[in-house]
Amino acid sequence: MLFTANDAYMREYTLSVPQNCLASASPQDNEYALLMMKHVLKADISSN
Repeated sequence: MLFTANDAYMREYTLSVPQNCLASASPQDNEYALLMMKHVLKADISSN
């Protein structure tokens, strides 16, 4: 998901990523991906 979000960001899409729609190897990987998408890719990571 992180790489897909990065590709979308580079193409100037507005990103909205619900927190409960990620799958990673560990909860820590999910948290890291969400933080990167929020702070670096300016994604809305609300759970709505």
